[in-house]
Amino acid sequence: MPLQKQTRKYLENLTLLCVDDSAVVRLIYEKLFLSLFKEVIFAKDGLEGFELFKNVDIILTDYNMPRLNGLEMVSHIRKIDENVPIILVTSFEDIDILKDAIHIQVNSFVHKPFETEDIWTAINKAVAQLIGHKFLLAQQKSKIGVLEKKEQYSNYQEELSFKKELSMIRNDFYYRLSEQDTSKGFYFCDFYYKPFDTTSGDLYSARQISPEKEVYFLVDGMGKGLSASVSAILFTSHVNYIIDQVLKHKAAYDFDLLVEKAIAYMRNHLLDEEVLAVSLVCIDTDKETIEYASFGMPAILFLDKNAEVQSIRSNNPPISQYTKQGNVNLLDMKNMVKILISSDGIHENSVKGEDKTYAEYIKEDFKNSITREDFHSRLEAKLDAQEDDMTFIFFHKINCDNELVSKSIPARLQSVEEAGEWYEIEVNKLTGNASNVIKASLSFTELLMNAYEHGSLGISHTHKYQLMEDDNYFEYLKEHEVKVDKTINISINKIKNAENKNYIITKIEDQGKGFDTNIFTKIFGIHKNFNGRGALIARNSSLGIYYNNKANCVYFVSKL
Repeated sequence: MPLQKQTRKYLENLTLLCVDDSAVVRLIYEKLFLSLFKEVIFAKDGLEGFELFKNVDIILTDYNMPRLNGLEMVSHIRKIDENVPIILVTSFEDIDILKDAIHIQVNSFVHKPFETEDIWTAINKAVAQLIGHKFLLAQQKSKIGVLEKKEQYSNYQEELSFKKELSMIRNDFYYRLSEQDTSKGFYFCDFYYKPFDTTSGDLYSARQISPEKEVYFLVDGMGKGLSASVSAILFTSHVNYIIDQVLKHKAAYDFDLLVEKAIAYMRNHLLDEEVLAVSLVCIDTDKETIEYASFGMPAILFLDKNAEVQSIRSNNPPISQYTKQGNVNLLDMKNMVKILISSDGIHENSVKGEDKTYAEYIKEDFKNSITREDFHSRLEAKLDAQEDDMTFIFFHKINCDNELVSKSIPARLQSVEEAGEWYEIEVNKLTGNASNVIKASLSFTELLMNAYEHGSLGISHTHKYQLMEDDNYFEYLKEHEVKVDKTINISINKIKNAENKNYIITKIEDQGKGFDTNIFTKIFGIHKNFNGRGALIARNSSLGIYYNNKANCVYFVSKL
């Protein structure tokens, strides 16, 4: 039974847990399911499967595994969730095993060695069960039809407004390193943008003026509602237009002139008593300097080489229709290890269970964070419900000069699988935390596979999708890889944060042509049915992934 069209669409919103102690079987599952499900989680035995079971929609599990076998794992899960569909894959035909499986409500059985059609049949049944359960819940919580239609129309209009707002953002460093000369170190440059509602007053952009000059700005329309949102959109679109013209005509760039033009434009568009808070920053990575003009924004934070957090306070009042000019200051950034530019929505948000705002914690969390993801996790752990738009830009200068181990492998599928086993062993030597080993290994497997498929073999995402659809993907890899004489280089570096906790930075470099990292705007954003979602899994399993300018070399950060 082929996978039904209705089932395919439904799977896009589901999470699948695959539990099998065979690395080969897990790789087969990865190729079968990653392009279909919203998320696929892998576990190597029943105990790990039970530990990872959370918010899972379907479970596919082997029977014969170490620590906990498949039925023992299911027994534990059924004490928590009686409804999740479970598919048991087994080579055994023992009637007692089947009776036990039925008793603990295993929903479908697939016999090993399995055919793909058997898997699809079981998945179709699992989806049918989920749809039936969802229908019963919907009947219990049904709403009045007229109100639903009104709500849907309103949501649609808000969604259009939000898409328009997002289109104003320009990011020339999407999952890219800021500094390309790795001998001098480089910046992990990352961004966080979470509007409170669809009429956000916050916007940002990140622009590359030249190989050594970069402009970052964050704007906050003071107040709430449509007026603040429009002001933020006007400022963002106009500054980006000025920069586009400089790049298009290869004109001389002047940060002071950029600030002057931005003020002059906004002065004519702000209402009485309306103000705009802005942080404008220009980084020169060659001279290692920062020019900045901050208008009523929270202090820009930086961590110096002595592990002390310093504040760069706003050097201008907020922009209003009466603002004539802005002060621009120059700073030496040779002593700066990390930089944080943020809007006031983060600083002023309430903290859980305390009569405090996050402003009292932001310096310490910034000091101890390695990447944006690390800082964000600390932020979320403390905050109460979101109260305003939240935006920040996070820089961390890294020197990967503490290499622990390295490895070079030929671009062969067998070598990729062996490298995965090698990597897991090496990371396991560094930490006793099984969960961190799993996450790091998952990121490594996905990014190494990308380097093999797309970098070394030159398979495009659309070609891969077609091969998967035609069910001859692995055959193509084996046939095509023998024609390729390329290697993939791997290294593991260790760094510490201000708390003296250890992290690793893994580097994977292939000899391919690279790609445009803006493709991730589709993979990580609206576009769901895309094989590149393996990169999404790698991102979600790490503390950040960052590509070089060519995008044939990726670094990812993991906690130990």
